[in-house]
Amino acid sequence: MQEHSYACAAHPRLRVHPSAEADRLKGALLEAPTRPADALRHVRAIAGILLARWAPPGATDGTVPTVPLFVLRGGLMLWQPWLDAFGPGPMGVLAPFRTKHEADPVVVYGSVPDALGARYALLDVALASGRTALAACRTLADRVGPRAVRIDVIVPFVADRGRDLLLERVPGAHIHCIWHDERVADDGRMVGPGFDIGEFALGNSGTSLRWAVGQES
Repeated sequence: MQEHSYACAAHPRLRVHPSAEADRLKGALLEAPTRPADALRHVRAIAGILLARWAPPGATDGTVPTVPLFVLRGGLMLWQPWLDAFGPGPMGVLAPFRTKHEADPVVVYGSVPDALGARYALLDVALASGRTALAACRTLADRVGPRAVRIDVIVPFVADRGRDLLLERVPGAHIHCIWHDERVADDGRMVGPGFDIGEFALGNSGTSLRWAVGQES
């Protein structure tokens, strides 16, 4: 994985927030063996650093609220850091599903607050191939229309492939991250972690049975 975070101004819709403390926490996260509880603690701390450096639009005067949408399953790791940073308020979830990792995800469930004047932020732990974020952005645009003209994508770990895909395919996507140049393997998984972030988000170090009605297994 990317060894150190560093500033980058390669694209106007990419905002990198480098942090030496986040680099240290990332090193601890990657130490083997890693338990779900340890990973959750480290990722929450990393997310807290990122959110502290990102101010939601309208936060200072309250005129344009930003509604966080947590992308299941890994995005659940960022729920508590968001709550700690900005307090309670309208929140939503999006649930992408795919029959195998190489397939394109389909968002099979969403719960998005229909808040007048709101802007939306997608939260997840990692942006690897970019296909999950792309599906989430497109679904959001289909459902809320013009209010999705800008979508803040808040994700600590960003791979080059997913970054380039999202910025190219979603003109309204603005990526906020700490690491922006991670690598992706041929199967679309991010190189380095060695564990399933989605499983760890639910406290599970094994595998889970997953299904979506209407989707082939």
